[in-house]
Amino acid sequence: MYWRDLSTVLGFHHKCTTDVEQVTHDYHKESFGHSISGLNTYSQPRCNDIQHPTLRLMDKWLALTCFPREDVRTVPIDELRILYAMVN
Repeated sequence: MYWRDLSTVLGFHHKCTTDVEQVTHDYHKESFGHSISGLNTYSQPRCNDIQHPTLRLMDKWLALTCFPREDVRTVPIDELRILYAMVN
């Protein structure tokens, strides 16, 4: 699947389609991770480190619906990139 197809796969109307590649062209995982968590050092972000409650909820939703796995507490790079696309 391509990033541009993500909105369609999630069931959004075609007018709401967003190309994640295009939206995240200036994405930098360390600086974004720092801005949403407030942590000074970059490490694998954890869901509970996300300061904004709505963004934390969106991460949990992504972890449970789009990227199911054993440990939903960590925030993988793909999820972090999608969160970046949501806020920018």
